[in-house]
Amino acid sequence: MSTMDRAQQPQQTQAQLRRFSRDAATATLRRYWNYTAFRDNQLAVIEAVMQGRDVMVVMATGTGKSICYQLPVVMQRDAGVNACVLVVSPLKALM
Repeated sequence: MSTMDRAQQPQQTQAQLRRFSRDAATATLRRYWNYTAFRDNQLAVIEAVMQGRDVMVVMATGTGKSICYQLPVVMQRDAGVNACVLVVSPLKALM
């Protein structure tokens, strides 16, 4: 693979990932978390993350904030992108 091919690959992959599919997100949710549907507002957050937008989520404890950040990374890894996410839980920090 030439240097040019390597440079173009991340851009092509990012473009593919930004073509967000609600069906693909739901399938990933079902596959990894065994849930059949998203909770209120989760899908909108996931879509924004997949579009590369900066996103901060303020929701009540237990409403599924972490999955909003974890699911896009799982989708990226499934697409062959080396990605990771760090979710800091304030609840754990308070214990």
